Amino acid sequence: MLRVEKNFGFGFRVGHIDRNAKTLFGSEEFLQIGQNLLSKIFGSDQLKISGEIALWNTALRWADEKCRQNAIECSPKNRRSALGPALFKIRFPLITMETFAKEIVPSGVLTVEEVLGIYQFHCHPNLHQCLLLHPLQFSAQNRATCRQLVMDIEQLSAFAEENEGSKRYSETVYRKGVPWKILASVNTKKNSTEKWLGFFLLCTAPKEKPNWIYKCSAKLQIVSQKSGTEDFTLKFSKKNVFNNKSTNWGFSNYISFTELMDPSKGLYDEEGDKVTLAIDFNEDSLYSKIKSFFGKLMELILRNLNAVKSLFV
Repeated sequence: MLRVEKNFGFGFRVGHIDRNAKTLFGSEEFLQIGQNLLSKIFGSDQLKISGEIALWNTALRWADEKCRQNAIECSPKNRRSALGPALFKIRFPLITMETFAKEIVPSGVLTVEEVLGIYQFHCHPNLHQCLLLHPLQFSAQNRATCRQLVMDIEQLSAFAEENEGSKRYSETVYRKGVPWKILASVNTKKNSTEKWLGFFLLCTAPKEKPNWIYKCSAKLQIVSQKSGTEDFTLKFSKKNVFNNKSTNWGFSNYISFTELMDPSKGLYDEEGDKVTLAIDFNEDSLYSKIKSFFGKLMELILRNLNAVKSLFV
């Protein structure tokens, strides 16, 4: 155990753990670390994960292993006890309400009070904690790494030869419960056969929520693979609006594949046959349901008005 903890040590290896969380979480060695170290890792703001649901699944895997090691049932109570303070490092409010209700509530690990606090947060995200009937017990702050989406396009040379309109997608990253992806595509310019890389920020919020609105600016980069060369960067600095009719923003002709694979640019990993795309973005507002809000408000006012009138009849 001590040797494993040393290998996962939180000192000089913290950056390595943060950057390689997905690989390390899937290893057998990870299951041998102790509760204190687990809590420190889960609490890192730099932890590079696709979303808090991934951290939850990792937590359950770790807790179940501890239950097996101690020859006890993998019950909700024992899972919670095994996780200890690490449970409160998971940022449950960042998970969509649908996923939370489907995958986390049925586990029974969270108390009723904790579940109600998270539901209440989703219904009233801007309400001050002191006004909440069920105070939120988990952080709702995005991890620093969630500002950035990253995707490796493997076998780039083959992708460049695919037909126009071919697409690749990154894993989904959630910010405040909203799902985002990188979309890469193969495009051509009018009256030309030269192929270009299309590069977009894509919001994959559910279509059944027609009133959602999200605004953000973003910096789209192809990350340099060679020292002495710079990242290739384009921005849309103004706040662009994402909604169910406009789900992506970016550049259809971001860079030609010829330029992208030019060795002098340093953007293409020729040996690995890949490039790395990254998007850093800042958001303004989330899931605006103005029409729904005012409709319910007017209904409430009219109902109370009729009640007041009845007192004087």
